[in-house]
Amino acid sequence: SITAWPSGSGGLAPDGAISNRERLDSQFDSLAWAADLLWKLRGFHLQVEWISYQRAYTTRGRTAIQNLGVVQVPSDSISWGVYGIIGYRFRFFGVMPFVLLEYQDGLVEASGVSTTTLQAGLNARPIDSLTLKLEYSYVEFHGSVQLGGAAMNMVQAQVAWTF
Repeated sequence: SITAWPSGSGGLAPDGAISNRERLDSQFDSLAWAADLLWKLRGFHLQVEWISYQRAYTTRGRTAIQNLGVVQVPSDSISWGVYGIIGYRFRFFGVMPFVLLEYQDGLVEASGVSTTTLQAGLNARPIDSLTLKLEYSYVEFHGSVQLGGAAMNMVQAQVAWTF
């Protein structure tokens, strides 16, 4: 017979011996790749980044999970994303208007949700250790029954100080 013990706990075996058992809830191999390109010329700023994450479950580690009342068996997945930002940094307080375009495919636990994001904003560096940022974001969701075609608008402000 097989006795199931809570993960990492021990117990008393039928023959009286003390045993320690570990339950395997999930096990997979993962691989991440990324590439980044940055080009600055005077005040011009162009940056592009691509990243990919691959997950391949082992035979023993592909265990069923319960998610919102539905039992699911996780599948192997490849998620990826890319973004590009273009801007120009002026000498006046280090002000840089920018536009960013981003696409992500299945980055939320291989959910199949894809997003497209468009951001426009302004950041400033009045001194080297202080950055102020104000941006507008438009995010569109694709590929999900619950979120397909939905969109979100945001305005964000950020203050970053290094010391």
